[in-house]
Amino acid sequence: MVPDGYEKVVLIHEKIVGEQSYLPENRVVFCPIYSKNYRIFYEDKDNNRYVVPEEFISDPILMNPMLLDKISPMITDKIGLIMCRVEGEYGDYYVTEDNVFDFERLLNSDIVTYTYKKSIIKNLLMYYYEHDNYAELDEILETVKPEIFEGEEKGKFLQILISRGMYDTAFSILNSFGPEHIEVKSLLRLVSRLLERTDFEEEDTMIAYAQYVYRQGKYDANILAYLAQNFQGNSSELRTLYKDSEAFGIETFMLLENIIIQILFTNTYCKDKIRFLDIYISNNGSKGIEKAFLSKSAFDYFVKDIVTDDYIFEKIERNLLEGEEINRVSKLALLKYYTTVDKINWNEKIITACVNEEIER
Repeated sequence: MVPDGYEKVVLIHEKIVGEQSYLPENRVVFCPIYSKNYRIFYEDKDNNRYVVPEEFISDPILMNPMLLDKISPMITDKIGLIMCRVEGEYGDYYVTEDNVFDFERLLNSDIVTYTYKKSIIKNLLMYYYEHDNYAELDEILETVKPEIFEGEEKGKFLQILISRGMYDTAFSILNSFGPEHIEVKSLLRLVSRLLERTDFEEEDTMIAYAQYVYRQGKYDANILAYLAQNFQGNSSELRTLYKDSEAFGIETFMLLENIIIQILFTNTYCKDKIRFLDIYISNNGSKGIEKAFLSKSAFDYFVKDIVTDDYIFEKIERNLLEGEEINRVSKLALLKYYTTVDKINWNEKIITACVNEEIER
């Protein structure tokens, strides 16, 4: 019943654009309520509005399951009735084989609100993806705005894009939103494919994503090959990467050099440092880096009395015999080392040269 003083009743559906006005007849208004989400107001002659109390609203007859079942075969292009059927039979957003056509019609309707369409798009997207409806899926993917997705939805959206091979679109969205909520396996696939397409070009963003994937425990040969040349991390991470790369048969020379440089300048303990140095030297590594490593080890031995592997002194000796310029501390460390080993291991020529050099100072 419409109380005296009000001229009309205004109905607003949350999912339908605009509003509808109805004039009372004998103080009663009949208006089509298609959704559970609606608001009804009285409006007076001055356009003031007042919420209609719930006790003045009869139960919407279209929400009656039995009636809805009867009229369903007659529903064709009436958007309001389609919306009513979707809500009544399927729980509003649940897309099934039976109602997918209804949701598609709602999506293409001009009277459905953008907010509701966003929800429809998300649910249709998942339905098409899970049921291998690739033509319909690709059509939505080409037009959908990524801004409608939030949190885990964004991750699922990117996963679908990647699965359909839309790598450029996915990468653009990834750069805007970051890798949070994205399945690491999907991100691995994206980065790996883009590395192939860019011929493993060094690029800060790609390095960051490749490192992110690797640190999550996921990698393939492409990721390892790229990081072996560009990884930015501590010596422990570098050593782990070296081990993984070796297992894949990846070229590791640059990685090995970075490990040695980090050990050299950070004074990080590494039980395999001699093995790394030997491999590096065997692969014609930089003579400058080799001598720097030998010098640091010699200093630790001569000045700090740190136990040092025989290999260091063998290499210092070899460099001297080859005529390389070797610094003073390395020579003194070698002389000290000779005093700890059998005389048969001494190189008399080197000893004489080093002692004479010290005498002449």
